[in-house]
Amino acid sequence: MTRPVIICRPDDTVEHALEELWHSRIRRLAVVEERYLVDELSMKEIIAAYYITACSIHDGS
Repeated sequence: MTRPVIICRPDDTVEHALEELWHSRIRRLAVVEERYLVDELSMKEIIAAYYITACSIHDGS
């Protein structure tokens, strides 16, 4: 992991997570809730979530 650790919160949007990855030039984000690490998201997982979100908006689902 990089220092400082780049984090996101469980309720952050997919777009926010992608922006953090892009601006920080990293491949993984730590998901933190109340100062505890609860998960780790990879770039692949975030891009897949973004794709699913974007497709559901265009389909009207």
